[in-house]
This record gives sequence, structure tokens and C-alpha cells, in this order.
Amino acid sequence: MVLKHVIAVSAALLCRLNLCSGREQPAVTYYPSSPNTPSVTVYGSKQSADIDLFFGIPFAKPPLGDLRFQAPQPPDALPSSINQTGYRPGCMSSGSDVSEDCLYLSVWRPNKCTGTDALPVFVWLYGGSFIEGSAGAFNFTDFLETAIERSQPMIIVTPNYRLGPFGFGCGQEYLSHNASNSGLKDVVAALNWVQENIKSFGGDPNRVTLGGQSAGGVAASLMTLIKDPPKLNGIVLNSGYPSANPLAPTTEGFPELYPALLDATNCTNSNDTFQCLRAIDAVILQNATNQLREEPRFALGFPWNPNVDYDLIPDRPSYLLSQGKFARIPILAGDDLDEGTIFVQTDTNSTQGVVNQIEWLEPVNPSQASVDTLLELYSNVPALGCPYGTGNQTFGLNPQYKRIASMYGDLAFQHARRWMLEQMNANDWCQTWTWLWDASPHPGTRTGISHTFDAQYFLGQVDERDSGPAGVAISSLALEYWLNFIHYADPNGQCPGEITYWPKYQEGGASANMLLFSGGNTTFNASVIQDDYRKEQIAYINAHLIDFNS
Repeated sequence: MVLKHVIAVSAALLCRLNLCSGREQPAVTYYPSSPNTPSVTVYGSKQSADIDLFFGIPFAKPPLGDLRFQAPQPPDALPSSINQTGYRPGCMSSGSDVSEDCLYLSVWRPNKCTGTDALPVFVWLYGGSFIEGSAGAFNFTDFLETAIERSQPMIIVTPNYRLGPFGFGCGQEYLSHNASNSGLKDVVAALNWVQENIKSFGGDPNRVTLGGQSAGGVAASLMTLIKDPPKLNGIVLNSGYPSANPLAPTTEGFPELYPALLDATNCTNSNDTFQCLRAIDAVILQNATNQLREEPRFALGFPWNPNVDYDLIPDRPSYLLSQGKFARIPILAGDDLDEGTIFVQTDTNSTQGVVNQIEWLEPVNPSQASVDTLLELYSNVPALGCPYGTGNQTFGLNPQYKRIASMYGDLAFQHARRWMLEQMNANDWCQTWTWLWDASPHPGTRTGISHTFDAQYFLGQVDERDSGPAGVAISSLALEYWLNFIHYADPNGQCPGEITYWPKYQEGGASANMLLFSGGNTTFNASVIQDDYRKEQIAYINAHLIDFNS
């Protein structure tokens, strides 16, 4: 059964917010910095007996007209009341419920106030390779109910951010119009809203943890490297790190992408191509985006990523990390065992097919010497390929599939996580913890324990019918670590003896500690190992970071 927990809250508890005034519909009034709106009252919905959910709170002007592609702007004025009964549409993507008017966030909170200290805040960024996803992608009911039951309540905030060419365009025109990384700037704007207003909802602006999955993790990790880092108490990275999506300078990455976008939108012959892209209907631009995603030469369909604009992101992430130019924020980060399996082409059947995908992945092609070395380091022997631990099984595919899946997982995820942690520790920041997820009720499949498979466990969204009692148990443990980190900036919490102790990455004379979650549907385990798998391969990538767009 799904992890669900209900607790009784005494009616005698004092309330500090008007949401506890006894009205059937919860409401919170906050006081924005907008000069034309002294206060906004947000009416919420009862998500469960214990949880209120407030939808559709704007944190920036709608990015329409001349504001398309631009950095988010603070609203001139806000409505005096908001009574949204469901999620606002996500930002433009291939999904069905989307809109260019999308810069809104939602707030989850326990429906009773204790009158004690303000609650910690968990801001969650969805994944989707910077081309898909929305703030409504995750249901946090089970997660928050478990937190309440375990006396670790919190406020959860889920903002939208722009995607694809709307938020992460590349090319000289984007750079010239100061339109690079607008999706990341949306995240900064949402975090600024939290700092200014979350206290009205019962949150503590001094105890904000930022978390993200996949692309959301990349965005969260980059908050440590941007020019003016936001105020954060911790960061949770679920398969997403600086350079997990390869980053190149805005004017260098995928040089054929901007011209291809012009062709697909009939803007090529315009006197002002950027203004043409800004003026066309959003649906036309999104359809062109969908069309270009079908071309493997553009990062196997994922070409719109953060890029080095030498402004918000002042330099390559690998360089900034190595120079100690990062915000000192506690980090909890981890990967799944088989990160690469869902991204690569299943019909890969030759060495040239492997080479093509390496070159397509990178926004600037690596050198021939680097490609040749990768081919030497990543063998075509199936037993060494990904999904790992499946022996010579090839799942009816050519062995080259397991070879490129292994390469992709390391090029996109494992190397970036390891480099980030090593450089943070080398620069005297040791408040870092990492994990590897190797637990599944259905091992031995073609995709294995694939990218972000673990998120359902950490968020308490597993079902006993599918995952077995061991799956529910390991989810309970995994969730405990996340709750501890959100509350104490340490996954061990205040009573570390009650669960398997999770050492820092550098602790006790060891320099690469990692917590391994393993097991199936009948047994599970959490144990400390060393983060040294595929040591030679990942060390080579990390010794040639510029070549691999990090």
C-alpha cells in the first residue's frame, strides 16, 4: 500500500495565520513587495485531512509579448485575492496543459499551525530535460503526511520555470538580447518570492532547502555557481548536477540549432530573426521545438540546456568548482545504478553508432582522441555494460547498446556528480553526502534501475503491490534521510543511531563515502561503500572536462 499517514492535531493549538480562523476554505494573506498591491489573500484547497494546497500564486509578470525569452520581471500589480482550484498550466512544452503565461507556484502546508517556530521550506524543481515538466508533476501528499506523522512538518513550494527555446535558447542572438538562461532566472525569481513571502504561510525563510530531479537537479545545483547565489540552507540533487546536461558557451553550443529553429518557424529570411521568433504564435514555436527534438544530432533530442553566458553563469561549471567559486551550501546528491539506459538508441549496432551518439550528446564535438579513448575504456563486452549486473544478457539488442548506455550514464551524470563532490571537498567544503540507488522489485530489465527511478522511493510514492514490503521499507528509510536533511541539513538528523549512519563524502579517513541502497521486493539494505566504480573511465572524463563540455 502507498505510504499514507494521518495524524490528529489538537483543536486547542494556537494559530498564527488566518488560515486557521475556522473557515472551511483555507486562506493566507501575504504582503508582496509590489508597490501597487499592499496585500494578497490566497484561498486554498484541502488536499487531505492534514494538508492545504494553494495554487496559482504568481511570482513574475507573464512572459508574453516583448517579455518572451527575457528574464522574469516583477509584477507591476497583483490581484487582491487568488482563488485557484487547480494547478496553473505548465510552461510551453509538448504537454497538453501548457501556456506561455506560466510563472506561478503552488504552496503545500500542514493545515494546522502550532504557534511554535516557523517550518522549514522545501522548494522542488521538476525534471524533464529542460523541455518537459511542470510544477504539478509530483503529488506531495504522501511525502508531507509522512513528514507530519514523524513530527517533521514543512512547507513545500513547487514553481514552474520556462523550458526549451522559451527558457534556454542558445546562439549569438540570444546572448545579444540578454535572453540566455531565462529558465534559470525563473528559478531565482521563485526563490526570491519564497524569501519575501513564505513567512506568511508559516515557513522560515532562513531554512529553505532546494531540491530537484534530473533537469531540476541541474538547475538546483547551478544555484551554487551563479553570480548572486540565493539564500539556501541545503540542496538535494536527484540525478542532476552542474554539467549533467553538457554546458557550452551560449554562442558555441549546437551552432546549427538556432538556424534550424529559424527554418522550422519560417523566420530565416526575416530582417530581425530574433524578433520574428519573439512575435510568432507560441504554438508555432513549440511545434518547431517538437520537430527539432526528432533530430538525434541535437543532443539526442535534448539540446535546450543552461549555457555559459558569462553573466548568470560566469564560467564553465567544472572551472568554477575547481577554483572554489561556489556557494557553501550543504549538498545531498545521488544517482541510480543505470542512468544511461533510457536515453540512448536501442538500435545501436556498431561502433560508428556509438560514436555518433557521443558527438550528438555534446554541444561542441569532443576531439577524435577523446572519442577513441572512450571506445577503449568502455568495452563492448556485454557483462561490463549497462544495465550493470546483468551479465551477458543483451535483451535481444546488439551489445553496443549496453556499451553506449554505460558511456552516456557516466558522461551525463556520474562524472558530474563525482567531480562536483571532489572539488567541493578539495576546496574545504565537506558538508556533502552522496548515494547510489540499486534497489528494485524488478531487477534484470533492459532499462535496469534507470534515471530517477529512486525518486518515487525518496518521496514515499511506492506501492506494496508493486514494490513488495521491502520496497515500502526502504522507501520509508530513504524518506527519513530526506526529511532529516530538510530539517537539519544532515541526512542523519539529530538521532543518527536510529538509522544506518550516512557519512559525509569525506569523513573518517575516507575520501569518497557513498550510501548504497540495494535490494529487491523481499530484502533491502543501506550500506556504506566507496564512490570508485568505473574509476579509470570517469577519471578520464574528468581529466578532459573542456572536451566534454563541462
